[in-house]
Amino acid sequence: MPDDLPTRPPRDTERLAVVRALTEARTHGEITRDDQVERTDMALRAVSLAELAALVEDLDNPPTLPEPAASRRGLLLGAVGLVAAGAVGFAALSGADEPDAAARPSPASSTATASPAPAPTHAPTPVPTPEPPAPDIDLYTVAGLKVLIAEYHEKLGTWQAYDLSVLDHDQASADAAILPIRKRRLQWWSWSPDERWSTNFDPMQVTSSNEQVVDLRKVDLAAVVANIPRARRTSNVEEPDALGIFFTHDPEHGAVVRFHVGNQYSEVGTMTTDLSGKVLERRPFERS
Repeated sequence: MPDDLPTRPPRDTERLAVVRALTEARTHGEITRDDQVERTDMALRAVSLAELAALVEDLDNPPTLPEPAASRRGLLLGAVGLVAAGAVGFAALSGADEPDAAARPSPASSTATASPAPAPTHAPTPVPTPEPPAPDIDLYTVAGLKVLIAEYHEKLGTWQAYDLSVLDHDQASADAAILPIRKRRLQWWSWSPDERWSTNFDPMQVTSSNEQVVDLRKVDLAAVVANIPRARRTSNVEEPDALGIFFTHDPEHGAVVRFHVGNQYSEVGTMTTDLSGKVLERRPFERS
């Protein structure tokens, strides 16, 4: 490691490599979900490379730090149907019309024998229809992003965020804007299919003027999803297997959507668009 390892700020590629290593460690059972969430937050906020490296030094396969990179910022849910019916049907026999007096038999010549009534017929008890399982949510689809953002608004009471990061098909986080917006406070939240939006962190004051809220209602989600293959194709990353999508604010371009494409070799390329999907900037991975 170079001499500046303890003090220089981590590069975006190094943060992304650490986030990816933490995700793999949780998948392999090395760390718990809570541990992953806490370390991921620390990785996004680490101020030095040494601090970042300390978060993964106990893993079986920690990423190699430092590493070359070319990026600027970021790191990285029907219906319940029940059939209820049941009836007991009873068959009743109606008596025959009484004959007239001339045709009425004498008591001595005939005796009337009543026919037994048939047993009542019971309708079978219906079996309730089982509740269908909830569909899986894929955050790399328009439907998945709609669920993610709608649940964010339901939980936080606002459509605005300082940063919303989609880190995997089923994992996201946010620097959520805490109401009232004018007080410029944020709180780190995470999203998973099991717990949805949740947090263990306290709100903190936003001090940098470069940190501005993004109105998530203005994002063209169809354009975001359509740009995923384009970002992979133009990233110059071999065998890309990691994708981060960040809805954030850029000092130069304003509210943007930034795509980070990576692989197991820690190669990272980025593509930045405006909220409508127009490409503003590409930074493919550069091989030396």
